[in-house]
Amino acid sequence: MWATVLGILKIIGIVLGKMLFVLALPVAVAGTLFGLPGSVLVIVDATIYSAAHQWQSPPWWVLIILVAIALLAELMESLMALAGIKNTGATTSTGVWTMVGGFVGVAVGGGVAPLLGMIGILGGPVGVVLVSVIPPIGLGMLGGFLGGYWSELRRGKSPEDAKRTGWGALLGRMSGSILKGILVGIMAAIVLVTTFPTLF
Repeated sequence: MWATVLGILKIIGIVLGKMLFVLALPVAVAGTLFGLPGSVLVIVDATIYSAAHQWQSPPWWVLIILVAIALLAELMESLMALAGIKNTGATTSTGVWTMVGGFVGVAVGGGVAPLLGMIGILGGPVGVVLVSVIPPIGLGMLGGFLGGYWSELRRGKSPEDAKRTGWGALLGRMSGSILKGILVGIMAAIVLVTTFPTLF
């Protein structure tokens, strides 16, 4: 009897593990757009799964490719954000404050989202998704703008110039994040393709 129970628990554990493995990939892509380290999550997710499958699914060389893409994603995000900041005449300090403000906004939005998600149940699945996703994105954008705006005001710029520079810095950062999100999406697709035979 105990052998049967343990066998069932083992099967449940394997199924849940595979579900978590697959679900972590879209979460990583979405998290990238919110300023979270999605590329790192994809690499960690793929490495754990590969280790559990004797480094064959995905193969070890795929992990090396994932690391290379992740480094490229980080580099491209930083370069695009820097270009956006420099095009507005802002300083690197403004870029940093834009990132800090965006991160704080995402954190606050992420904290509020579960509470709003309970209200969103009234609107069904679409309502839950909307009220769970909009606060982190919206507050992340607002926080990024306010961070850049405050940094430029501190440098002595007029409110109008600071507003223009703050938006420019935020748009540069967002462009970099979108490109990084695309690259993380490619990473997730590579992981799914190379692990597909062992998922079912």
